Amino acid sequence: MRDKFLALDLGTSSARSYVIDQKGKVLGKYSVKWVIKKNREYFFMAEYDLNRLKNLIPRLIKGALSVSKTDPTEIAGICGTGQRLGGVIYGKEMKEIYIGPDFDSRGVMVENYPNEESLNEIYNETGHYPPFLYMPMRLLWFKENEPELYRKVKAISGFTEWIFFKLTGKLVGDVASASELSLFNYKNLKWSKKALDTFDLKEEFLPEIKKAGDVEGEVSKEASQSTGLMEGTPVTVCTVDTHLALLSTGLFKGTGVVAGHTMPCLSITNFPPVDPEMKTWLGPYAFGGYYSESNAGITGGLIDWFVEGFLKIKDYKKFERLFLRSPIGSKGVYFKVSENPTDIKKLAEQKMESLIVFPNPSVPFLENPGIEGFARSIVEYIAFSMRANIEEVEGVTKEKGEVIRLTGGITKLTGFLKIVADVTGRELLVNRMSEGTLQGMLILLLVSSGKYSSLKDALASIADLNNVKQSRFSEKYEEYYKNFISLNSLYSQL
Repeated sequence: MRDKFLALDLGTSSARSYVIDQKGKVLGKYSVKWVIKKNREYFFMAEYDLNRLKNLIPRLIKGALSVSKTDPTEIAGICGTGQRLGGVIYGKEMKEIYIGPDFDSRGVMVENYPNEESLNEIYNETGHYPPFLYMPMRLLWFKENEPELYRKVKAISGFTEWIFFKLTGKLVGDVASASELSLFNYKNLKWSKKALDTFDLKEEFLPEIKKAGDVEGEVSKEASQSTGLMEGTPVTVCTVDTHLALLSTGLFKGTGVVAGHTMPCLSITNFPPVDPEMKTWLGPYAFGGYYSESNAGITGGLIDWFVEGFLKIKDYKKFERLFLRSPIGSKGVYFKVSENPTDIKKLAEQKMESLIVFPNPSVPFLENPGIEGFARSIVEYIAFSMRANIEEVEGVTKEKGEVIRLTGGITKLTGFLKIVADVTGRELLVNRMSEGTLQGMLILLLVSSGKYSSLKDALASIADLNNVKQSRFSEKYEEYYKNFISLNSLYSQL
């Protein structure tokens, strides 16, 4: 009986595969750690070892089937996503000649950088900036530094399209994954002529665009032989991980946040939310409408940094107990890793320093904040940053969400959620299943397999949202938030 699904997620820290049932229960999980080839001279360059990735997709699929003790005949459908800015370059016979993570920023070293006027025009069509984050600039780097590889280029894609290709032999993506190549025109939902001309690319190099959630392929004979899956198993067009995670919270319009290693903050609206100051991203939302997006930067990664560096043990409940011992305001400690709200035009100006403000120890009546004050300052920094970036995107869309829909690993910390509700002054709707991306893929699979007729019906069948309201302490945070914003000028002087 075909009543199980297979989902793949090529995340930042590892590549993962899951076998799940129709209620979202994980029957088996298998993961593979990435092996990154870093450049010793240029730390911002990174790519994956192609030799180790030759059999990645088959390995993931076989692993999940084995762990879950699932027969391939039981798989009703497959869906796969990955890092939004991860990229693949294909050469002769569509063999991979480069696979890079979303943090490969080699584009900053391109000598023949497109002029500012062209980049502004590209932003006006694609809604994406700065260019060094995206695949076209990586291609220009190869053109200048590895011309032999560049001459072999036959196609490029993101990770979502790569998974689909490895399973079906067809290079297919959706409007949201296409946007992350910084080559897609959000106005007419076609490839941007201006961007293609600027980067000397042909449309034939790019994926075919289909609707996320539709079955547009099936497991090929070659993929069946390498993975063990049944030939002809339906493969669903997937989309980017952030949109999938937000789908799991029921976000079709309004404000949503993915609180993971970093923190994308999106405002979804019915019209393209153009930012005249070019501080935010915009593009088509995978499930209808458009998004304005900012990012609070490293957040969950910041908690990992503190837990591993100061507590010396990965015990997040201990971290939560620690920061809850400190009162509102962290006894005068402020932590700042970047300016917030984020301005995408300044992303290339990442500082090597952080700012930590402690009460002056020479003043006798000021209480020592202790390590618990330091811990709470990090949590409050994350909450303040979330609010700043939410207000930034809502300022562009001119639409304030009545609630904030939230998912991601940090949401396991209930103390953090209460602080967020108080800092933002809004009610939260939180997905109790922290792996929102996986749940989003399940929703697509439930519809594409015919189990439900709409995304909303499928969502209703598995949704488990927790309501978190602000407390009587919410007003007290206003002054602390103003202080946090005022530190932007001090941080900029570092």
